[in-house]
Amino acid sequence: MRRRTLLIALVVALTGCALRGARRDPVARRLRRLDARFERRADPAELAAAVSGYVELDSETGDDARVLGRLARAYLVLGMAEPERSREHWQVAREAAMRCLLIGSGFSGRFTAAGGRLVPAAARRVPEAHAGCAIWGGLAWARQVELRGAGGVALDLESLGALAQRGEQIARSPEEKAAAAHLRGLVAALPPDALGPDLDAAAAALEVAAGARLEARVDLARHVEARTGDVSAATASLDAVLSTEPPGAGWIPEDAWALQQAAIALNALR
Repeated sequence: MRRRTLLIALVVALTGCALRGARRDPVARRLRRLDARFERRADPAELAAAVSGYVELDSETGDDARVLGRLARAYLVLGMAEPERSREHWQVAREAAMRCLLIGSGFSGRFTAAGGRLVPAAARRVPEAHAGCAIWGGLAWARQVELRGAGGVALDLESLGALAQRGEQIARSPEEKAAAAHLRGLVAALPPDALGPDLDAAAAALEVAAGARLEARVDLARHVEARTGDVSAATASLDAVLSTEPPGAGWIPEDAWALQQAAIALNALR
């Protein structure tokens, strides 16, 4: 009985220490407030406030992986909210992610030894704490490749493939896991015919992501179904996306962007 009482007291004491530690961490406290604003990003003012808050916090903290992962995601989303500036915003997302990956891990040495290339040996050393940086930064990079088109994508796709594989291994939340599958699907689908896209692998990965990400449903239709010549399937998929009812708070930028891309792709098919 006495032993059990001591054990309970120890658990209570450790829990109290953890809670006090969290309260004493001003970065974590500010991130919680900013994350709440980011969750309300269907409102452009809330998205702008979250982005500016992450930028300000980054300028104060230096290289903090928690901040940089959020910064990468925020600029990925901002590139969809402001498509006329998508190249610029996705580059900022990618740079934030790379700063994060270079923080105090085995990644840095292997990245440098490879001449500043993100090779598989470097990607394998990305720690779990940097999962968000790898996944959100990887998606921004993939969108840059998509914008640029077929020219000179081989090295990008090699690096992105390594990052996607590691991202799936270390993704923590359901959101990160869906985004990591989405990244893997894009890496398989984006190569031009001369580089041998793996459309079966792309379809499998994008189908996993599509349950949680409207973007992935659009990418499955335009990068896999339409590319394999199954125009009727692609058209049906895109029509279904465009028929999706908006949530009560309105479309978040990623979903609004996905709807725009679906309309463009559908128009090209008809």
